Amino acid sequence: ASASAGGASLYGRHVAALAAGDGAEDATASEELAGSSDSAESDGATLPASDLADPARRVVVVTTAALPWRTGTAVNPLLRALYLIRHQDERRRQLEERGEGPDDASSGPESDEEEECGVTLAVPWLESSEDRSKLYGRDGFPDGRDGMAAQEGWIRRHAAARCGMPDEARRLGLLFYP
Repeated sequence: ASASAGGASLYGRHVAALAAGDGAEDATASEELAGSSDSAESDGATLPASDLADPARRVVVVTTAALPWRTGTAVNPLLRALYLIRHQDERRRQLEERGEGPDDASSGPESDEEEECGVTLAVPWLESSEDRSKLYGRDGFPDGRDGMAAQEGWIRRHAAARCGMPDEARRLGLLFYP
């Protein structure tokens, strides 16, 4: 029986086996709860549908705060996006070494570092200059597209210098939302 087909009874059996102290029953119930031992989930392999390191995969990391506001809600998603770029690049190199390039990658050398990145960081744009001034202080930005370009530059410089990831910072896609 699978965990989804009878999860409650499997869980009950698992708890009962733990309470009884019978190791054999405990192992059997645990295997049933986890699924079959030959599945991708139980052997630690990543399922293709959830493989964020796949170089062909497009990922958007959405956050509710943006630099230069130095809060975990702004910094952590930036780092996550930068490391996803790095990890996708490592996977791409591994595939190329084995002669298995990603499906949508071109075969020319010009595609190696300059290819479009599959990771985008979506950050909020504060419409009000007063709000930007209050939140960012002296690091406030002008209105409109000029302000977005200035903030994008600030984020990229921070990612390159403070995070030590200049290549990833250059390739990161940035998207502002209101």
